[in-house]
Amino acid sequence: MANDFFDMLDANEKRNAKERMDVIIDLLEGWASQYSSIRTVRIPPLALHNATVMPRLDPSDSTLLAKLVLWIFGIDDVIDGGVVSLAELQQRVVEQWYLIANGGPPKEADGSDELARVLREIRKELSRHRLFEPLRECWANNVRLLAEAMTQEYLYKIRYNADGACALPSIDEYVQTGIYSTGIPLWALTLLIILNEPAINKCFELIDETAKCVGAAIRLYNDVQTHGKEVQENKVNSVVIKYHTVLDGNPGAVKEIALSEAKHQVLQMADSYAQRCYSLAKQVQTESRQFEEIVCRQVAFSAYFYGEHDYHTTPLAEVYEMLSDGTISP
Repeated sequence: MANDFFDMLDANEKRNAKERMDVIIDLLEGWASQYSSIRTVRIPPLALHNATVMPRLDPSDSTLLAKLVLWIFGIDDVIDGGVVSLAELQQRVVEQWYLIANGGPPKEADGSDELARVLREIRKELSRHRLFEPLRECWANNVRLLAEAMTQEYLYKIRYNADGACALPSIDEYVQTGIYSTGIPLWALTLLIILNEPAINKCFELIDETAKCVGAAIRLYNDVQTHGKEVQENKVNSVVIKYHTVLDGNPGAVKEIALSEAKHQVLQMADSYAQRCYSLAKQVQTESRQFEEIVCRQVAFSAYFYGEHDYHTTPLAEVYEMLSDGTISP
């Protein structure tokens, strides 16, 4: 599955993607400068993603989706950095973000929560689209599901650090949580609202199932890429779960071999979810066919990108290199 995503793009598509990417970077950097919780280092690879995964989307709409992703990354950062406690995440933040997504509370309630203000801005932009109001409650619920999934992963880490491998969740439980912690169901719903597809109600359940497969695949591809970093942070990861499963089945196994087998199994799972996504996307019948194209490209991009890169350490020069066709120079 991890074939070079960029091999499928011809020279003209790469040139167009570079032009779109430059526009998105300019828009995002101007926007992000007002928020300290948004890490601008992620903007170049995210702009690359949007320029190649959704080539037919208007740059302003693509930028709105990128803002949503940067907000999701921001939640990760405040959790990893200990900026919010588990109690705050459970008792205040989850509910507050849900209320903002659903139309309240007033701005004064945001207080020092910068991410609440970012979410409020994203919602305001998205609410201008015709499909937002019919899908508002569903969208707000997906904001809640995202925050609750990140809370659950916070708990996984606490229990794992306290009790060791015996406290690890099952791989199935972990993946179901990971589908939402990636933010993909929320991202997919936001995409549908932006696309303004008139007939999505006819295939909404199928679209939802497709988005969940995308989320599962991306969670697993990302886990293989970030395993080393997350082991140092004592975080639960699908590779960690599979590693201990392999050792439980063969206590005498060499640890390096067990780790290699665990990564192999996780990649197999990711590929299986990716194939399921491709199969489901063929059944979705939107008028423009953009949703189907974008989710398939999303999976293909992630399978390749997470094989060698991440959104935290990929500099602009490296991003340009991925779009190079021998004639483009940054």
